[in-house]
Amino acid sequence: MIVSRSNAIFVDHVRHRRAFIAGSVIVGLILCVVFFWLLQIALDCHARASAVRTIEQCGGSVTYDYQWSATKVWIPNAVPPGPEWARRLLGQNFAANVVEVQLFAGPNRLPEKFTDVEAALLASLRRLEWLVLNDTAITDSGLKSLSTLKRLERLDLERTKVSEAGVQELHRALPRVKVYYDEGMVAPE
Repeated sequence: MIVSRSNAIFVDHVRHRRAFIAGSVIVGLILCVVFFWLLQIALDCHARASAVRTIEQCGGSVTYDYQWSATKVWIPNAVPPGPEWARRLLGQNFAANVVEVQLFAGPNRLPEKFTDVEAALLASLRRLEWLVLNDTAITDSGLKSLSTLKRLERLDLERTKVSEAGVQELHRALPRVKVYYDEGMVAPE
């Protein structure tokens, strides 16, 4: 079979075009994966910031992982992780994890404004280890949203609207957590 020079050039052109299209599709897929990964990070960051803002509006406080040493010693004047430009762009604590929340009655505090709706926001704080929600309006329904906090070690629920049944249900979901509430304390298994 005799192939003319123009046919060979055409076949070569088709091969190059196919390779270009295949390469473009692969690059496009990679860019899509990177975009959705960055979008997920941004959404997580926004959810954590929203939870922290809500806690602070009720007069509570949060503590971040970088503020504690590996041996659980407080580090005064700790600097948030991440480059300065990213902290300016995304917020000071974008790369930090909330490990402690304290919310209870006292001067300039409004824990009674913290309800089941606000409790649902805490699910974004996946590294939370200690949660104090004393004097809040949380109920058994709000406790259900805390069941995703798998790193939680201690939960204080004194002077709230939770029942013993609600605490027991949460303890079944989080058997490692020590729960203090009006009827007593539930120890880790």
